[in-house]
Amino acid sequence: MSSSTFIVAVSPSLLDRAMSRWVEPISAAWPGAEAPRFELITHDELLARVELIRPGVDFAATPPVLLAIDAHMPEIFRVLSLLRDRLVPAVMLLPGDAAGALRRNRDGTIVDTLDADTTTLAIMLHTLGERQQLLHAVSRDLHLAQSSQGGLRGEMDKIHEELHLAAAVQRELLPRELPEVPGTSFGVIYKPMGYVSGDLYDVRKLDDRTVGFLIADAVGHGVPAALVTMALSRSLETRERRGDEWTVLEPAEVLNRLNREFCSRPHAAQRFATAVYGCIDLPTMRVTLAGAGHPPPLLLRAGQRLRQETEGPLLGVFDDAIFDQVSFDLRPSDTLVLYTDGLETAFPTLDSFTRSTTKANHEYLKYIEKMAIHAREGRAAELAAHELALALDHHSGSLHQIDDITVLAISCPAVTSQAKPGTDAASKASAQAA
Repeated sequence: MSSSTFIVAVSPSLLDRAMSRWVEPISAAWPGAEAPRFELITHDELLARVELIRPGVDFAATPPVLLAIDAHMPEIFRVLSLLRDRLVPAVMLLPGDAAGALRRNRDGTIVDTLDADTTTLAIMLHTLGERQQLLHAVSRDLHLAQSSQGGLRGEMDKIHEELHLAAAVQRELLPRELPEVPGTSFGVIYKPMGYVSGDLYDVRKLDDRTVGFLIADAVGHGVPAALVTMALSRSLETRERRGDEWTVLEPAEVLNRLNREFCSRPHAAQRFATAVYGCIDLPTMRVTLAGAGHPPPLLLRAGQRLRQETEGPLLGVFDDAIFDQVSFDLRPSDTLVLYTDGLETAFPTLDSFTRSTTKANHEYLKYIEKMAIHAREGRAAELAAHELALALDHHSGSLHQIDDITVLAISCPAVTSQAKPGTDAASKASAQAA
């Protein structure tokens, strides 16, 4: 139905005088520059057309209707109901008694008597026609917006699927399970802030007497940072073949090689990461660490937390960077905690909030200290990590963390006989608590 055509629908009993009673006088009184074309049909024909209108879709393209009905109330209500459901703009003319009963009708249909003034009717229909043109433009824009939204929803669903796949691929780079080593316990917390993480950890046996461990944090968040962790995992060299034997590399050399690999890649300037890599010599429980711009690991010992400071810049910045290393003994009841900087903002306080960010604070240290409670138990690190994970989950804001969080705990459970004392750089070089 064209918007330049108005419809006059009448009961069959009124059809003979409809032209002279309404169509011609309304055309003559039309307030616009040119009167529209009027199509005269019966109200049954109108209802058949209205039933084909898709609710909420075609209504804006439907022209106003002048409907004159000389019928009983049930039929009038049926017509009103259909016009309301299809949002058809209409002026309904009824016998006097019926019009009086329905004047307070609030469904948007104008009700008047069959002898209503035709000049007034012309103004009503003209106003409805002007409004309908505006509704048609709004409806068209809405349809375009909904179509675009449908396309965006499809793209978003596709992105969600791809991110789920990326998360699954990234988790394949992580250890399926931590190694079981007599006299040593491992525990880990791995909490990405989104689908994928810019953090990485690894614990693996390098030979019969050595366990290597790594924690790393790519600069940034989301997919770009996750891609850096994947490249880091692939580039990690912990051993080299010398003749017929494999030799375990020193932690400082592992970071040296990793850094050179990062710097040699194209677009290396966009690929930075912090890391701590270390080894445990199992017969002596001697730990050797090297760091690359990462938060210092904390050694929990006898109520103290000892920072294991290492010198070394971020990976991927300087190809000639030098990484040093420190060594210490992991004694019975000791727990070594490595973490990414997301932990520093995981327990926000009122003083740590700004308008757009949460600043690092020292609340996390209180929770790290609690990890030492399990140091005398056989699964010390695993239990300690579990307790810290519960604290993270129950803390305010845990559902919307602002950074990836990874924690790696390594414990030497208490034993009945004391381990053989050795030279302990942790006690000499880091005697001051963090």
